[in-house]
Amino acid sequence: MPAWTTEIEIAYDFGHLYVLDGAGHWSDAPARVDLRMPHTGEFGVPVTVESYGAKPALDLAPWDHVAEFSLRVESGALAFSSGGVGAVRVGLPNGAYRARWSARAGAYRFQLWPG
Repeated sequence: MPAWTTEIEIAYDFGHLYVLDGAGHWSDAPARVDLRMPHTGEFGVPVTVESYGAKPALDLAPWDHVAEFSLRVESGALAFSSGGVGAVRVGLPNGAYRARWSARAGAYRFQLWPG
């Protein structure tokens, strides 16, 4: 069960979604993660963001694409950005995290836990 969950809306412009520390800009952030997907030109895409105290169970069955990676937050926020569209920020305590991005047509989930 997640410690907290929030719903955000992002742009997934040209199949790129950049995830990075909230203080940076996607175009010059050295520690950004580029989540590439075949979907292009999507705006107003809903994403469920979930935070956990420990690694959540892996459930691959309902998803077409799942990726795990590490990231670091130093500004108190995590940013989701895509091309020329402004970033959507989610407040998050500073620290090292593991993240899991899960996607299928029209549904996206972003899970975080300490790591």
